[in-house]
Amino acid sequence: MGKRILKGLVVFASMMLMVACAAKGPNQPLPAFSPAKIDAADYTSKIDNFIVVLDASSSMNDACKGTPKYTLATELISRMNQTVPELGQSAGLRSFGLNKSMSTQLQYGMTTYSTADFGAALKKITNINGFTPMAKALDAVAMDLDQAKGKSALIIVSDGLQNAGNAIASAQALKDKFGSSLCIYPVLVGNADSGMTLMKKIADIGGCGSFSKAEALVSSAGMAAFVKDVFLTHKAAPKDSDNDGVIDDNDLCPDTPAGVVVDQNGCPLDTDQDGVYDYMDKCPGTPMGAQVNAQGCWILGSLLFDFNKADIKPEGFGELNGVAAILQKNPGMTIVLQGHTDNIGSAAYNQKLSVKRANAAKDYLVNKGISAGRISCEGYGFSQPVATNTTEFGRSLNRRVAIKPEM
Repeated sequence: MGKRILKGLVVFASMMLMVACAAKGPNQPLPAFSPAKIDAADYTSKIDNFIVVLDASSSMNDACKGTPKYTLATELISRMNQTVPELGQSAGLRSFGLNKSMSTQLQYGMTTYSTADFGAALKKITNINGFTPMAKALDAVAMDLDQAKGKSALIIVSDGLQNAGNAIASAQALKDKFGSSLCIYPVLVGNADSGMTLMKKIADIGGCGSFSKAEALVSSAGMAAFVKDVFLTHKAAPKDSDNDGVIDDNDLCPDTPAGVVVDQNGCPLDTDQDGVYDYMDKCPGTPMGAQVNAQGCWILGSLLFDFNKADIKPEGFGELNGVAAILQKNPGMTIVLQGHTDNIGSAAYNQKLSVKRANAAKDYLVNKGISAGRISCEGYGFSQPVATNTTEFGRSLNRRVAIKPEM
């Protein structure tokens, strides 16, 4: 007699749930689905492992808004499977219900996630029957994840009804065992208030997961949002610390000043290839092979003169020979030789001496075969020192001839 009463109560409860679900609104077909295109190159996996727990108990045969709850549940999981990119995660699929013995079974995994294999395992679950041993399934998940390393996600798809055992206690035991490495994502199928209460309590226990309703996830957009929330972390945009348009990983010159034009390696341009970047080069167009100073200007560092002299010393021969070679390679180039002195003596005397020094350098180049018409001379006296005139060494550096190319 007691068994009859129990059976009658179960049937009555099931009928009431069907009525309650139907009362929520008219039949609503599942929305058409095309999996969102998620470029795996833009994401890293938020998790290392995931396991889906599917309710295959008898209450999932009931229809809600014209669709059997189990159909909605499996379609939701299938759509998730089509959307999640394969990123080396370990995955599993466990079902519960199946028969009157209140069983749970690992249908897939735990193994490296494969979209095809996971989908094939989902299609094989066809015996939708029995009570709802969610607690037993959650206890089994603890063993499924026992060897898992890193972060894990548990996705529970159920109507939360007719539960056998204490699913809340089992969820708490799972969380206690795995702590912050486990996030729980209950997904409610149907509209029963008691099912929603149970699933929300489990979500609260999970802490880092979230509660969802199945109908919100079956669209392409809804599923894409769910997958990104549960599974993925968007890769940070590549860093470009100096904002030159070349990411740091490829930038050979990581401290380029703002606004400076750079090449594909992130380095400022050096158009005349004299070793001085264009933005620092005060003498652009220096010919190839010319010795330059820090400002990119052609210098004759060895062409120095004794006090009150305009004779070319042997130390300067090599540099002048180099100037002659450059001019021979660039027949359209003309140059200006600029003579300078130290500050001993009058300005007028030093002006004349500086011109003599420039002419001495010109005569040397002409003797090397350079046309005199390609060389002009200027004298600046002591008006443009490059070193101090308070020491003999400084004065020796000021007794010089500089060179300026003209095209």
